[in-house]
Amino acid sequence: MTLFTRHKYRQYLFGLLLTATCFFQHCNTQLAGGTSTTDNPKIVGTIIGDDHQVAPNTQVILLPENFNPLHDNTDIVIDTTDNHGRYELPVSHHGVFNIQAMHLVKKTRLLIQGITIPAGEDSIKIADAALNTTGFIKVELPDSINRTYGYLYIPGTTIIKSLAGTGTHVLLDSVPAANLPSVCYETKDISEPTVLRYNIEVLSGDTTIESMPFWKYSHRISFNTTSSGAAINGNVLNFPVLIRLSSSNFHFGEAQQHGEDIRFTKSDNRALPYEIERWNGTVQQAEIWVKIDTVHGNDSTQSIIMYWGNPNISASTNSMPVFDSSDGFKGVWHLSETSGSVAVDASNNSFSGTYNGGLPQNESCPSGICQKVTKPDSDYVDMGDVLNPGIKNISMGIWVKRASLGTQQALISKTIGNGPSATYGFLFSIDLLNFPHFYLISGGSQWGDNGAFDVSGNLTVTDSSEWHYLFVSIDRSDNNNCKLYVDGIERTGTIRGDISSVTDVVNTCHLRVGTEYDNNYSFRGSLAEPNIAFVTRSADWVKLSFMNQKDKDALLKW
Repeated sequence: MTLFTRHKYRQYLFGLLLTATCFFQHCNTQLAGGTSTTDNPKIVGTIIGDDHQVAPNTQVILLPENFNPLHDNTDIVIDTTDNHGRYELPVSHHGVFNIQAMHLVKKTRLLIQGITIPAGEDSIKIADAALNTTGFIKVELPDSINRTYGYLYIPGTTIIKSLAGTGTHVLLDSVPAANLPSVCYETKDISEPTVLRYNIEVLSGDTTIESMPFWKYSHRISFNTTSSGAAINGNVLNFPVLIRLSSSNFHFGEAQQHGEDIRFTKSDNRALPYEIERWNGTVQQAEIWVKIDTVHGNDSTQSIIMYWGNPNISASTNSMPVFDSSDGFKGVWHLSETSGSVAVDASNNSFSGTYNGGLPQNESCPSGICQKVTKPDSDYVDMGDVLNPGIKNISMGIWVKRASLGTQQALISKTIGNGPSATYGFLFSIDLLNFPHFYLISGGSQWGDNGAFDVSGNLTVTDSSEWHYLFVSIDRSDNNNCKLYVDGIERTGTIRGDISSVTDVVNTCHLRVGTEYDNNYSFRGSLAEPNIAFVTRSADWVKLSFMNQKDKDALLKW
């Protein structure tokens, strides 16, 4: 057992700084000075190696929770594990401590934080802890940093690095895999540190890039597309991921009033486009859409980083690159407006609609806020004469919660209805038998004629208490490539007509949500997130949309 005095510790610490610019130790609260005795409380435990066996020859160090490796004059305690991987650390003061450990041969490490010894306790046994491969933190330095006399360090650890001779970035290596409270900047003659980043998750063997030096807070948001998460097998490209914030996963008081300082990056530091659909600090709820170039299938290691906590930055939210027409999007309407008459199109086509009747009339939905239709025929959204698909493929989806059954109800339409004709257009609806049903027609006079195509689902939607995500994807090369989905699962049923016989689909009807152009077959209930794309969407795309946007998100891991 070794007890470092104040003088010896400072010699030890700065000796390491001369030979290696980054080294390893612990965290936080301050230990009182003095010498430990056998009457003092003890912290005992066992270290396990990365081979799952006990780890002898491992250096174990006890530090106060708020330990400052640059200025702290407090004694520390060091032990080396015995042949059974056991250590014993006497404590001269009740408080909160951290333990860090390093295998002296393999250099694997660990960090245990927040160990409390309550008054009156003689000892505390720590659960077995496992050593792991270390990670790295790459920190972008603000221009205001003094690189000649400054140091970067992790409070509560002995991880510290001189900035002399560094450039715009500095790399902290040999960092134990852990959630670290902060990274700080300080100089020898300044006693008050500057926090460059709070809440940093370091992964074993990985490099964490902290690229926003004036943002105080960051959080890694992980994706899980394995069978325990969204269960997506293939990669999904250019996908808008929905991120929902609430008091359970976010401290709204740390961000600007309207989320102006929110930013997102990939793990490699590249900025990600995002749209704040809603930010309500009063009720502590927000919905944000972030465009991910590739969501990897059957993977639980992918992640992005969210930053906030910069009072001096302006908002950069922009829906257009998130729902870009180059990715097939032609119209995306969140229907989350609470006042006014405009239903904004989030795509870069700006096909905004007009609320009619008693709309907007809001209700909560899986994706946040939606519109509740209580007066069919008068409550609907009209986008004007836009989005004739012509000869293009087409996909569309919408969230619905029905309030009445047994009648045909238009969801998304550009048609005056009636029978097939050259100007019929398209209709996505729930039919008389409560099946989802899609029609795409450029001619014919009877159902099934050349030019008249329709596909219905094989699963009815008959409840009025649950939300359902309905989606259709039409590939005009072959009937077999036309799919209809309910809640992310393919439910293609009866098909009439030949999709390859459908030619130019054009008319002058207005595109509407909630009714047809002549106000027939109007919907009663609640509608959310209607969207139209002139591309086909894969089964993985549709399922990922449902799994991410449903009430209990299966994609994101906080």
